[in-house]
Amino acid sequence: MRFTNFTSVLALVPSALASSMTLAWNTKTDCSGSQGKFYHYNANECHTLGKNDWAVDIWFTGSPCTLYAYEADDCTGNRAVLEKPHDAGDVCHSLQGRWSVMVSDC
Repeated sequence: MRFTNFTSVLALVPSALASSMTLAWNTKTDCSGSQGKFYHYNANECHTLGKNDWAVDIWFTGSPCTLYAYEADDCTGNRAVLEKPHDAGDVCHSLQGRWSVMVSDC
């Protein structure tokens, strides 16, 4: 079976993904660079950013989760809200000055 759009794929997402987000990392702060694969991140797990993770595209959120970016590489210190609940789609966020991210508040 071939899917022609992302909405069709989302209809098949199981309820187990309700407390998570699907993200794609980008090599430029405005998401005009190379986009990586899609990654699924569960709530309350800290993810240290790689040296080429300059921005993030938020593609799917299963529930009203929030994505936070932190100044430290262990999800501590000052944090910034990157995504408000239920605003998923092709949304690009710069990660300049941030070294880790966490999905939370689901």
